[in-house]
Amino acid sequence: MNYDELNIKAWSMEIRKNQMLYPDERVVACLAKNFGNIKGNNDKKALDIGFGSGRYLKLLLDYGFDVYGVDYSMDSVKTAENILGGFKDRINIRKADLGDNLYSNEFFDFIICYGVIFLRQTDDMVSDLQKIYALLKIGGKLIVNFRTKEDHNYAKG
Repeated sequence: MNYDELNIKAWSMEIRKNQMLYPDERVVACLAKNFGNIKGNNDKKALDIGFGSGRYLKLLLDYGFDVYGVDYSMDSVKTAENILGGFKDRINIRKADLGDNLYSNEFFDFIICYGVIFLRQTDDMVSDLQKIYALLKIGGKLIVNFRTKEDHNYAKG
């Protein structure tokens, strides 16, 4: 099994065991600062990369976005569909990887890649960030986080 397959297997097991319900306060603050006019967001598109159990998908819906999500775990897709089934007309989630080229360049106003990208090898992270940047509209916003060596989760990915 290669590195990516091991990550998919580990994440699928984690999703089946634990459903994350509440968004990180930094993501909420970023949205409040940059997209606080909820009525003004109804023509905007947002993407959650590695959406897990869907906690940011729900937040993006609450902020009025057309919501997209990609995750490489089918368990994540099933979990999010169960939670967000009532929003089928405003949400588009799928099992996919960034390399699948699902969206055209400059498609999204906001992208969340939170708790995800640091699980990849350095070269893959750089490549992923380039792909993410291409997906953002001019003036679009991205929130992404990384682990430092001082973080209690460092080297546990």
